[in-house]
Amino acid sequence: AAESMDFVVSVDAIFLAGKRFQEAFQEAYRVLRPGGWMVLTDLVQREGASAAQMATVHGALPLGANSLRTVATYQSNMQALGFDAGVFQSHASNLPVHYAGIKAALQAARKNGSVKDLSSSFLDKIVKDLSSAFLDKMEANLTTLSTAPVACIDWGTFVFQKIA
Repeated sequence: AAESMDFVVSVDAIFLAGKRFQEAFQEAYRVLRPGGWMVLTDLVQREGASAAQMATVHGALPLGANSLRTVATYQSNMQALGFDAGVFQSHASNLPVHYAGIKAALQAARKNGSVKDLSSSFLDKIVKDLSSAFLDKMEANLTTLSTAPVACIDWGTFVFQKIA
């Protein structure tokens, strides 16, 4: 219901909205009460990253070219809706560990047919339901993301408040 929530959380999902990027923020605005908070983590493109730097990264993402936006783009979109300017806390140093960990879990699941050390039925299902070619590409893309230069991508936490 409209203006019924105090808090909206999104974890690594907004950048995957593609052309519906703005709609995701509009929905958060719609459901938040005045003074409510939106906290999200996302993969973003650094200001000044060149198209050449981003080509490999975009190739590793499901939406392809131009799927990442900058921190400034997030902030301007949120302000246009009626949120404050927000803050962004970079956690870019965690990117290699994060994506390498996902890749290791995927490889273990493929080798063993299950992820025994993780409570992840999701990876178990992926291993059983997707083709080897798709999983090979997924592993390659995870390698790309875990080794991408921090000069072109960032990952972190945004906090925005709906202006009362």
